Amino acid sequence: MLPRTESEAVVVGVFREVLGLDRVGVEDSFFDLGGHSLLAIRIVSRISDYLGISVPIRWLFEAPTPAKLGEYLDTVKWAAPDPGRVDTRAEGERQWLAI
Repeated sequence: MLPRTESEAVVVGVFREVLGLDRVGVEDSFFDLGGHSLLAIRIVSRISDYLGISVPIRWLFEAPTPAKLGEYLDTVKWAAPDPGRVDTRAEGERQWLAI
């Protein structure tokens, strides 16, 4: 299944990049794809950098699929934006990871 939200697309792209996979679906578990604790640190760091929000590593353990983690990210991203970060990109200029 293809990503339905920006957050899902980011997670799918980061999973693919860090795990070195050609395809990742939104229901694929990070751990079933070969992920482990050291790679989890890289995953949450890249997602945090890309979205500009702090992503606790425990979220990946609680929500190991792009669909579930995307829900966590959307809740935080829109409910409590970081007041110290300003996104100056226009709506059409958002950068998407390849899916």
